[in-house]
Amino acid sequence: MRVVWIAIIAVCAIPLAYVAWLANPLFMLVAGVEQWLERMERLYPYRWWILFLIVVCVFSVAVYTAAYG
Repeated sequence: MRVVWIAIIAVCAIPLAYVAWLANPLFMLVAGVEQWLERMERLYPYRWWILFLIVVCVFSVAVYTAAYG
């Protein structure tokens, strides 16, 4: 069962890491404000999906920590 929780965490964390990379404000310094704002606008339609991933990832980490901590 431990492997299942680790898999759930990984499946949630990989897209969140990509979103974090896109939303990174340091990217604004490198690429410019216009390109950073464009990337933020492209993420807007997926805001509920991103929120769902965050909730699932936090829940999975909490259950894994409580069970196998």
